[in-house]
Amino acid sequence: MSPALYPGDVIFTGTPAGVGVGRNPPLFLQPGDRLDTWIESIGDLHQSFVTAPDYHFLAKPPTATF
Repeated sequence: MSPALYPGDVIFTGTPAGVGVGRNPPLFLQPGDRLDTWIESIGDLHQSFVTAPDYHFLAKPPTATF
């Protein structure tokens, strides 16, 4: 089952893997970095990046439920 999308929903897909390595010097997102975006008719969106949780103690990572 897929989540429902509604008018005004925003999906950030990012960029293809490897784009940061092609920069000079290479540039990658780091924990603590912030992405500020403005979209007409929506406004400001702010995202902060964190380190991925360590799931080594689980048989498999948890899955999202919608």
